[in-house]
Amino acid sequence: MDKGNHKDALAMLRQLRLEDPSDPDTLADLGWAEWRTKGLPAKSPEDSEEFLRLALTFNPTHRRAMEYYARIAMDMGQVDEAKIRLNRILKADSGANWARQAIRDLDNPDANTDKGGRFWRKGGGA
Repeated sequence: MDKGNHKDALAMLRQLRLEDPSDPDTLADLGWAEWRTKGLPAKSPEDSEEFLRLALTFNPTHRRAMEYYARIAMDMGQVDEAKIRLNRILKADSGANWARQAIRDLDNPDANTDKGGRFWRKGGGA
């Protein structure tokens, strides 16, 4: 996951989930790996978001799960939902400056030169 090799990480994460089905770290990474491997443009986010919602069920302030959940909404262009998710991050961690910047960018899309809104891809908070 740290190297961005989501496809290879997916198999390991699925095995880890079998061993500990309620581990929020595994669920968060599994959701993000699913999204990065199978996400836009061809597929829907249901599986990815389900894993992230489960992670947040077991740990409502799990930082990576919250971040990944917001990033999926941003990827899909769901501005209002992305803002809701980003504000939840800021409520849990007021120092999440990337989330604050993401909200500003969503509020002012003309200022963001990357049309995909993916300014966070190389830095982010995860």
